Amino acid sequence: MNRKIFFAGEPNAGLHSKVVEAISRVNSYKDGGYRGDEETKLMEENFNRLFGRTVKSLMFSSGSAANVTGLAMMLKPWQSVICAETGHIHTYETGALQRFAGCSIELLPTADGKISLQDVDRLLAKRPVENIYSQPKVVFVTQPTEMGILWRNDELKELGKYCHKHDIRLFVDGARLAQAADKLETDLASWTSEIGADMLTWGGIKNGGLADVLVILNENFFTEADFVFKQIGQDVAPSRTYAASVNALLENDLWVANAHQANNMAERLYTSLRDSKNVEFVLPVETNLLWSIIPEGLEEKLNDNFIYYQETNDLSLAKYRENPFFTRWVTSWATTHGEVDALVDQVNRFR
Repeated sequence: MNRKIFFAGEPNAGLHSKVVEAISRVNSYKDGGYRGDEETKLMEENFNRLFGRTVKSLMFSSGSAANVTGLAMMLKPWQSVICAETGHIHTYETGALQRFAGCSIELLPTADGKISLQDVDRLLAKRPVENIYSQPKVVFVTQPTEMGILWRNDELKELGKYCHKHDIRLFVDGARLAQAADKLETDLASWTSEIGADMLTWGGIKNGGLADVLVILNENFFTEADFVFKQIGQDVAPSRTYAASVNALLENDLWVANAHQANNMAERLYTSLRDSKNVEFVLPVETNLLWSIIPEGLEEKLNDNFIYYQETNDLSLAKYRENPFFTRWVTSWATTHGEVDALVDQVNRFR
């Protein structure tokens, strides 16, 4: 069987061996369920240490579920969340937020997944406090963005100050937060304190793990969190299995080491192809996502040996929506030098 090489997305890599070992270990004995087990208690203690204060940490089977649960706690049905038009809650979550929270989403234009403070301010200025309009209450950002672009610390700090000045809450989607932690050498305790985030997600699923974690930083939401968590069907009985996977990634900063490997492989791929006549990179490569346009015919050659995405839909950046060869390559913690070099060789041999 000729197995293809995956550059489609991080979950294709499966679970890291340390995660598998941890799950096997906790599966060898009996313990409490529904977060009443020792492994979950350890996970909670680990996140308190990671963020330098008492936080509420809840484990999820998907980043979408974590996003929806957190936002549902912060929003009333007549309120709305502001996000970039590329935001995951808008593009790839099947309207889950609208269904479970009953609120609406206010979209802002973007060139790289970021939103500008000026656009947020203009939106708020045009929205009267009248009962015929939804009222913006949360700003949703992704670090790094869905396009792989990093928010600089000063950018998020400025946005956080603005939000709290206007009684707006700040939610950070951290599905790839590890990539940012690696690139920016981010200390999560000081970083979250400086930007004033109310909640964020810590991504394990795209990083060799089994679960993502919703980290609630604003203690005003601690009590109701358990109820919304249960309502949305994520309070699983075998919680120690999820907790073991999270703890394995946290041990010795494996979560950052995994992201470092993914980032390095993306850099290797970019530097090997940036001068190629067969690839036009359309965005900076700052983490482990590479966006490019390839010539007609190359995709047929690549499809024989590689799995990746061609973003030919209306969820892509507007500038490239009509280009049938707008391509996304994603590296992961499990991507090897050999896999990168095989893709480079195939691209360069195309005539």
